[in-house]
Amino acid sequence: MAKFNVIETLKNFKELTKELSTRLRALTFDDNFDSFEANVVVPGAAAPGNEITVRNQLTVEPSRYIIVSQTGGGLITRGSVWNNNYISFKNASTSEDATITVIVMR
Repeated sequence: MAKFNVIETLKNFKELTKELSTRLRALTFDDNFDSFEANVVVPGAAAPGNEITVRNQLTVEPSRYIIVSQTGGGLITRGSVWNNNYISFKNASTSEDATITVIVMR
């Protein structure tokens, strides 16, 4: 992890404490979880093929997701494809398209 590569050069406990305190506060969601972020448009339920498939960027089958942003109406749910290669999302409640930013996790 590049954020902590300076630790070996510290000379005393006080420097180590200060460095860890600073670096730990700067950790992001991505630093803590095996995940990827995707921006997708999920067609409305009235549209034919209202499920959108996204390439899985993890090395394993994901187990969960968090929608962190959504524009447009709809109830976005997990789709029928969810494996090591692809995942899918479905807009289950409206004819309006929804644009989402989703974090997919291991």
